[in-house]
Amino acid sequence: MATLIVKHAVNDYGNWKKVYDEFASVRKEKGVTGASVHRIADDPDTLIVTHQFNDLETAQAFANSEELKSAMADAGVEGPPEIWFTEGGHRTHSVLSLSFELVIASNEEKNHGIPVHPA
Repeated sequence: MATLIVKHAVNDYGNWKKVYDEFASVRKEKGVTGASVHRIADDPDTLIVTHQFNDLETAQAFANSEELKSAMADAGVEGPPEIWFTEGGHRTHSVLSLSFELVIASNEEKNHGIPVHPA
């Protein structure tokens, strides 16, 4: 797995988001398998955008595509973006773990405090 991480400023987040959403089919066509958009808390017109790909070559091709450059211009990206590529990585599952613990606690309450040990 490869991830493209981009940091850039925009002149109008609402317009940027509209163009980004309209670009979804092109992202998929260019090999994007997952994405996230984050706004900097004290500067909401500065964004961190991540896109996941099956491999580094596909991520690099997407980053260098004319379609992406055109969409970024249409979206009002200000100045050149900062770009990083990563490979590998893993996702944590702490939310799943917490949910599992809550289910066990709920079942123990139903069983009048008798511990429940899932098989």
